[in-house]
Amino acid sequence: MKTRNLVLLSLIVPVLAACTTNASRGTVTSYFNDKGQIEIQSSSYREDWALQLAVDRGTATCEKSGKTFAVIDRQSRYQGINQEMKAALNVASSLTQGKVPYTRSSSRDWQMTVIGQCN
Repeated sequence: MKTRNLVLLSLIVPVLAACTTNASRGTVTSYFNDKGQIEIQSSSYREDWALQLAVDRGTATCEKSGKTFAVIDRQSRYQGINQEMKAALNVASSLTQGKVPYTRSSSRDWQMTVIGQCN
């Protein structure tokens, strides 16, 4: 009985962790434009995470109609704090024992726009 419960737990925990990880990586919104294409805007801490959120949304949307998602165009934009400035502020924070604020990444640092269609 304990072995069976352990096996079930080992199967469930990674699934829950994956859901939590994806949900906390950023935000995503989507809509169909006047050309029938899917426009997806996502934001995240990292560019690759923002892209993955957008592709996942497109894939899920197309799968509902039994189709596959195809990316037509994508654009990314970094709008977080300058990386050199961030590093300098973090060093200053360490040297001053927190008197200079430590800068953190934000789930809005990277903005991604993906245009795609269901095929």
